[in-house]
Amino acid sequence: MNALSHLVAQGFDRNRNGRVNDDLRIEAKGLDADANGQVSVAELASALAADKVVISNGAVRAGQSARARELPEIKSLTAINRLASDALGFFGTGNPQYPGLQYQSTYEDKEGNLRTRYNFGQAIADLRVRLSAISSLASSYDDFQSQTVARMANQSLAQNNMDYLLDNGTAQSRYAALYSTIQNIAQMSVAPAHPSATEARLEGSVVAAAGAVDKLRGALAAPEVKSADARASAHVKSLNQQIAAIPTWQKFLLVGLFKKGSLEGQIRDVNAQLQVLKSANPGLRQDELAENAARMYELLQSGAQASSIDAARQYENQAAPIINRSAAISNSAGSDAASIRTLIGTLNKR
Repeated sequence: MNALSHLVAQGFDRNRNGRVNDDLRIEAKGLDADANGQVSVAELASALAADKVVISNGAVRAGQSARARELPEIKSLTAINRLASDALGFFGTGNPQYPGLQYQSTYEDKEGNLRTRYNFGQAIADLRVRLSAISSLASSYDDFQSQTVARMANQSLAQNNMDYLLDNGTAQSRYAALYSTIQNIAQMSVAPAHPSATEARLEGSVVAAAGAVDKLRGALAAPEVKSADARASAHVKSLNQQIAAIPTWQKFLLVGLFKKGSLEGQIRDVNAQLQVLKSANPGLRQDELAENAARMYELLQSGAQASSIDAARQYENQAAPIINRSAAISNSAGSDAASIRTLIGTLNKR
């Protein structure tokens, strides 16, 4: 039974009584392994880990969990975006009106002032090469988004050609139009994560948080923790005695002020770490994480059906709060565990 399955099963035990048959309709057979008339968290977790059941619409049914996949459209857009972004980086300025330094030169005007000259002709030629490459790549894909990019690129290439009869623009306007087309393609080709990648991030975030909670539980199980309160009080008393022992005349000098400030800082640290030790509650964080794991599981089932870019983007957006919540639990538990280890380390050095 893996830890993730146990967390998911625990998350569906809404009233925390150790069983799930009063929270979920049990429609799959064979879950009550010990035949006691109840389906425990452990029994549901075991079935989930073996991929024998799915939980959907408040019921546990026989079946295998759906898994998300990669979408060809996302691969296509990612490749197009890479080409477009590289092109923008090459021209360098981010300003659609003027090309980068490689197309600039300086000269003196009649008054002796330095001016900048732009080689729009070469810049346009290079832009057209880049845009043609984007068009060629986009045309090789058959999804709607890629074909839209191909049409945009081809239209811009046709309309910003010196031979185009309806083009009465200047070299600068042609450059600006070509550059803006690539800029627009770069923006519209930003792709969401593959549904399979979002799925992996969701599961990974919960697993990482579970590991952090386990480390907090381990920090609290250290033998020194039982005596930490009394030892911390003795340590603080010792530090206060050291402050009192500083000669009065030194307290007005930099050396005395520094020593006093350092000792007072140590007292604050020990008291803060002791407070963390007293309030640390891995069981509560486990419950929070289990609730988050249940939300994750439900989202995984719907996210596995994502078959378009819009659906993949929606899945990624819906996953963000769950991933963030897991990260918050992980960071909080990790911080508490580190604080407890620091306190024990400080007390052991005395």
